Amino acid sequence: MCALYYAGLLKFLESEMGATLSRGITFFEARHLDEIFDPPRGELVITNLCSKEFLSRARERLLNFYPPQHSVNILQLNAGESYYLVKSGPVAQLQFDGVFNRQLCLHLSPAPYYTLGEMAGIVKQLRAPEGCPWDRQQDHFSLKSCLLEETYEVLEAINKNVPRELCEELGDLLLQVVFHSVLAEEEKDFSLWQVIDGLARKIRRRHPHVFQNEKVASVAEVRMKWQEIKQLERGGKKTDRFALPAELSALMKAQKVQKKAAEVGFDWPEVDGVLEKLQEEALELGAAQKTGDRLQIEEEIGDLFFALVNLARFLDINAEIALNLTVDKFIRRFRHIEAQVDRHGGNFANFTLSELDSWWEEAKQLEGNRSGGAG
Repeated sequence: MCALYYAGLLKFLESEMGATLSRGITFFEARHLDEIFDPPRGELVITNLCSKEFLSRARERLLNFYPPQHSVNILQLNAGESYYLVKSGPVAQLQFDGVFNRQLCLHLSPAPYYTLGEMAGIVKQLRAPEGCPWDRQQDHFSLKSCLLEETYEVLEAINKNVPRELCEELGDLLLQVVFHSVLAEEEKDFSLWQVIDGLARKIRRRHPHVFQNEKVASVAEVRMKWQEIKQLERGGKKTDRFALPAELSALMKAQKVQKKAAEVGFDWPEVDGVLEKLQEEALELGAAQKTGDRLQIEEEIGDLFFALVNLARFLDINAEIALNLTVDKFIRRFRHIEAQVDRHGGNFANFTLSELDSWWEEAKQLEGNRSGGAG
């Protein structure tokens, strides 16, 4: 489109639509809507809206970046080379029954959502001399516990299957990524944009079957290709297959070690072999317990844990998450016992194990009634 087209459109937006161009303006052709990946920070104009199909695609795409009730304007360039407003309405109800042509376009004011860059700006403001004393004291090491805690809260939200809570917890986790990136930028180590760029480039490199038209026949082949590309990224140097972060829990470390061994074929062909190994380790623990040899008992308990983690891996269950769920379940049920003890005098010593166990079964029954099952 010519410069006069853009000049006339900008003038109309400012004078007639009340647009504020201080935050900039973004132009997209309707046929290139798939290239919108972020909510535009300023005004957005979608040009060449020449078919009902383009309008439908625009509505679906815009709902990713604007609230359903956000206003969208349909503008038309008339024969006199001036613009006029055809209609306005919420994005969710965007439709047009008139004639589509290349002079038809959409206009949206800035979305009310904060952007990733603005989030980084908020963290920088918190870190400024006049900002928050707590945030100013933090460094990469002091934030480690926050990062771990937020990760587990995301997992909890996923398990609860409450989208609103998951949205909030993912935001808290994202804050940790932004915060660490801002800390690194202060030291001139790297920026948030380098984190994003590095991740995007790595994902594209490691998925040539998606971005470079290479062919793969199975998930196993995808995994092999992933490992080959990682090896090339490291200059072809052989690395320790079992080099794992020291901070991993024993359950997570066991599962990752087993997975790495399985990737090269060192694995049970069927689950029956895993179950037999689990039974074998349980018998060996029983035999060790009879000897009273503490070191041998400790070793056999470790072997039993390892075999159980292997079963979880084979069944595609994350052992860490599974155990956390059981711990949480135990706490819920024991709190029911505590409530019953408090209701009947408040002293555990006054009740037999059988009585306590009956309240445990009662807690199980109550959970089963709420969830429609038992466990």
